[in-house]
Amino acid sequence: MSLKAFPTSQGELLVKVLNAREGLTLAFKLLQHSLAVSSITPDEITALLFSLPDSLRNKLINTLFSDAQLNNKPLDIDDDFSDYNFLIECLTLVFKENFGVFLSFVVKPFVKPDFVYDAEIHSLCAADTTKAKIDSMAEIDDVTATIQSVYFSELHHETWESLTNMSLGDFWLLKVGIEIRESAKAETEHKQWRVRKSQRK
Repeated sequence: MSLKAFPTSQGELLVKVLNAREGLTLAFKLLQHSLAVSSITPDEITALLFSLPDSLRNKLINTLFSDAQLNNKPLDIDDDFSDYNFLIECLTLVFKENFGVFLSFVVKPFVKPDFVYDAEIHSLCAADTTKAKIDSMAEIDDVTATIQSVYFSELHHETWESLTNMSLGDFWLLKVGIEIRESAKAETEHKQWRVRKSQRK
């Protein structure tokens, strides 16, 4: 479990950083409720809290501040966050730490280039069959499928345990990096095929 300390107006706040599984589970639930946080400012966090149903709002706060400490003492959510401004201050810091990278790619997602392959080049994609099947099964709220889409790629050497336990930010950067490299590989193969095809004429 990774811990992060933040200076606040009421002292040092120590919180755990969500791992990929915890972070994705919560992030996908937030996305189902039209999450529209981009720069993660106090105003946006306030608007987010008011837009969430009570159950999800409580889950967000309880998850982000589970086992948290304030000035080396266990954080009491009801007592310490009775000051609403302090809640927003802490929530903004912790939300940015856990979801900043994820949201930067959700708001401006990486989009794979569209490559048009004809029947002759279809065999070049055979190596991606497994990943394609995984991608076709993945849904936005399926955390396991999202992690699988990275796990079954040949472009990393992480174990399943290390993937699920790395921070959401690190996991999402790895995921996006793999997508970029796979797209670059596909484009290179396509160009090489076109060169070979033109040389045969």
